[in-house]
Amino acid sequence: MSNRFLGTWKLVSSEHFDDYMKALEHCNLVKRLIESSAEMGWQRDNNKKKVGGWENGSGM
Repeated sequence: MSNRFLGTWKLVSSEHFDDYMKALEHCNLVKRLIESSAEMGWQRDNNKKKVGGWENGSGM
């Protein structure tokens, strides 16, 4: 997995989230896992960077 995806994310908006998931062609299981929590993330080697379209506290 790319280091760009390591860390924890906090959902700040779910506007058009279903359309985004369809565009990425994710399965329903992934969608349900994400919907079950307002915060999600991946960690490896104590990396806690926040990235992407989620709230970004790392300045990336």
